[in-house]
Amino acid sequence: MLCKCRSDYVKRKLLEEREELTLARTLEIAEQCESVDHQMFHLSVSEPSKEDANRVYEKRERQAKEKWNSVLSLWVKWTPG
Repeated sequence: MLCKCRSDYVKRKLLEEREELTLARTLEIAEQCESVDHQMFHLSVSEPSKEDANRVYEKRERQAKEKWNSVLSLWVKWTPG
């Protein structure tokens, strides 16, 4: 059974079994490992990419420019002359 198994994690779990390994127990362990893998996939948080970081930086930069432009336009309106 171990020869056909693709997952090193499942192989390790099967080898950890001290009692006689049956087909039923093998399937149970494989299902548990698959369930854990599925849950871990949904819990994992991907790291932000360089594009995401650039997008945040550009947004902040654009917001700062817009704020500066609005302050500057108010200053021009209220400056005499």
